[in-house]
Amino acid sequence: MREAAFSNDFQVSELFTTNSEIVFMRQPFGLEWMSTNADAFAAYEHGDWKLAINLFHKVLEMKPEDKPTKNILAFMQQHDNIPPADWQGFKFFDE
Repeated sequence: MREAAFSNDFQVSELFTTNSEIVFMRQPFGLEWMSTNADAFAAYEHGDWKLAINLFHKVLEMKPEDKPTKNILAFMQQHDNIPPADWQGFKFFDE
């Protein structure tokens, strides 16, 4: 599956609606949270970090303990909230 995802033969995001375990795991999160989080992450990926930061703060208002959101915000802050010149839409988090 990993190789298929990296070769664009498979979209990992499809699992969020087709995999029953992932669907079940996401039930505690409301549609507003999921929509805001998706919009924030899309802005982050596309390098619109100003919008991403605003949306990620809304995500934290709904779920203050969200560690992935806090990690992304910390990463952006390390770069003065400006995408690096070589930004390709992602950063691997090892924590």
